[in-house]
Amino acid sequence: MKKLILIFLTIFVFVTISCGSSKKDGDSDTQPDTDETGTSDSDTGDTSSDEDKTDTQDSDTGNTSSDEDKTDTSDSDTGDTSSDEDKTDTSDSDTGEVNPDDPYECSPTSLFPCHDSKTGKVWSSISENDMDWERAVQYCEDLEEGGKTDWRLPTIDELRTLIRNCKITATGGSCEVSESEGMLSVADANGCSCEFDEEFSGKYSKLGDISKTLWSSSEQSEADVDDAWRIDFNSAYIDVSSKYTVYFVRCVEGEKPENGEIEIKECNQSSKKTCFDPATGLYWSKMSLGGTWDEGKNYCESFQINDLKGWRLPTIDELRTTIRNCARTVTGGSCEVSEKENKLSSEFNSLEECSCEKLTENPDGKYSEFGDTDETLLSSTFASDDPELVWTISADDASVFAITKYFSYFFTRCVKKAE
Repeated sequence: MKKLILIFLTIFVFVTISCGSSKKDGDSDTQPDTDETGTSDSDTGDTSSDEDKTDTQDSDTGNTSSDEDKTDTSDSDTGDTSSDEDKTDTSDSDTGEVNPDDPYECSPTSLFPCHDSKTGKVWSSISENDMDWERAVQYCEDLEEGGKTDWRLPTIDELRTLIRNCKITATGGSCEVSESEGMLSVADANGCSCEFDEEFSGKYSKLGDISKTLWSSSEQSEADVDDAWRIDFNSAYIDVSSKYTVYFVRCVEGEKPENGEIEIKECNQSSKKTCFDPATGLYWSKMSLGGTWDEGKNYCESFQINDLKGWRLPTIDELRTTIRNCARTVTGGSCEVSEKENKLSSEFNSLEECSCEKLTENPDGKYSEFGDTDETLLSSTFASDDPELVWTISADDASVFAITKYFSYFFTRCVKKAE
């Protein structure tokens, strides 16, 4: 019995010791688990480290700011561009010898010779004194400026490139005066000016010329007239003057441009230039300014465009082909005046059959194939009963009328048959 109790106690002690040991082992196992949890926490700490890394990424954003700083550096490159501008200014402010191979850009403040990059023209400084046209031509031929000696007086087309702030007379404006287009009659200068510059600001001159009128080399096309074209920069006014008048001079460099062949279009109601009428096979010149019959005759005999020569005053029959909207006086109308039919007596002047209603306002040129409004146009045909009377037509009433050849305000359109 004692043995059984002893065995039982021994087993109890063993079990107790084993349980205690297991408990300790269990606690010990729990701690490592806790440590692992702690490790997980430390992983969470690592997550914080990731946040730190995120912060590091934020600091990368800071690097982006650094990139912005780099952009600022680019801005400082813009500063370099300013430096380039400064260099340009330095070039402009260079008052030493002008490099003839690199003249300055033309402007109201440029040095000379200046270069107009828009047209490719090189312009001299303005002459110190005014002079007549012949001296102006010689002045440019003798000029030495900026290492250049090949100067000449500019054409009116070239001089017009110096006009600004006046759409009428600047290049491409409605003013028709042009040497290259063969438009050098005084009649071509109708309305060729802008408002007078009362402040004398030089606003009409690309080069800032104030109160200056400049000569061109282009001469008026009318025969027996010793005039040339010039521009008054007080009003961008293009007109002719006697060659004995004195004006200032700006020369242009290089050879005079050759005028290409002028395009001759079909005649219509807005024809201001030389045109061709396919219905009659006749070329018609642009209209000249008013003058006497002799002046009109001389204008036609000296007129030339392209290779077309042999211009003359039209007969009254030819002139009547330019009438429209008047059944009486158009070709074949009831008015009998005709060189071909030898019906040229001045008695026809008294007949109503040789005119239509007179228009006090005729802006569209109702009676003229060219859109002429109130001009009296010359023919080469004289009245058969009075050698002093010449036959004409009038644009304001389509009349066919004989008038004294000494009348001083005839207009002229020359004619030439197509070959």
